[in-house]
Amino acid sequence: MKKSRLWAGIFLILLSGCLAAPETIRDVRVLRQDHAAYLASGGETRDILPPETQKRLEEEYNIIHFSVWHQARPFHALAARVENDVKRFAAKPGYGENKKRHPSSWMKKIQHNAALTGYPNTLTRGITIRNTDLRALPTRSPHFHDRDGDAWAWPFDNLQRSSVAANTPVFVCHTSLDKSWVLVETSFTFGWIPAEDLAYADDAFIKSWESGRYAVVVRDYTSILDEDNRFLMRASVGHIFPQSEHGANRAQILVAVADPRGNAVIRKGYAPADAMVPKPLRFNAVNAARIANEMIGEPYGWGGLYGHRDCSSMTRRNAARLC
Repeated sequence: MKKSRLWAGIFLILLSGCLAAPETIRDVRVLRQDHAAYLASGGETRDILPPETQKRLEEEYNIIHFSVWHQARPFHALAARVENDVKRFAAKPGYGENKKRHPSSWMKKIQHNAALTGYPNTLTRGITIRNTDLRALPTRSPHFHDRDGDAWAWPFDNLQRSSVAANTPVFVCHTSLDKSWVLVETSFTFGWIPAEDLAYADDAFIKSWESGRYAVVVRDYTSILDEDNRFLMRASVGHIFPQSEHGANRAQILVAVADPRGNAVIRKGYAPADAMVPKPLRFNAVNAARIANEMIGEPYGWGGLYGHRDCSSMTRRNAARLC
């Protein structure tokens, strides 16, 4: 009797290994994927936060967001932290996208180009002009601990620290030896970005940009166009821009681009009126459901990899809209 039960158990285990996992979990298949469908009747437009509380939170958020333009030294990107990134990956070079182990020369070249002996060598202010990624090292090459990826979820690139939206204020700490990479810090972390994704900000630019009136994107994959209807950048939920005008059909905002010398200058940008609202968005159930619906079906993005969100970027984007 005991043997028959044992063999039955083994058979069930083997059988379960042959069953294909569903593309989506059962809840997603059977429950309506529309957050507005679950709102309680009658309280949809009632403020979840008192207006005065939301105003105070917005002021605090803006102070933190622009804080990098009002510092003289690195805050997140301390020398010990930056050097630790180099030491950590030098000790374990790991594997690349070709599933082959990185040779020792790979890290030596990166370390040489980082030129950290004179860190920090720049100390100035800037703004991102493209959607970009903060890297733990000045390289686009990935790093994996294992030949077949990490945590059974290839690719979890260990050099991917976070994504950064276009037109995000940054403090520029260091420039690589070949000038192609800059180490910057945002209000929430630090990392290396390609030099072409940055423009340098002077006092006049910063004064104009910190206008106190901002618009926030509430629709993913929104194209920001210039006055001649040409593409400037792609914006997603939570991206912040100084607000100019909000018409019936389109919203006019201010956008930062680089002049021929690499300095930030302001241009007018335009987006569909329903894709952008004055910041902050009223915090009520209807607006919460609207934003949540924008994120349905989005793949998880490790550190914002490939333009997708992870848990921290989703939290930051939500805070940007409501604060």
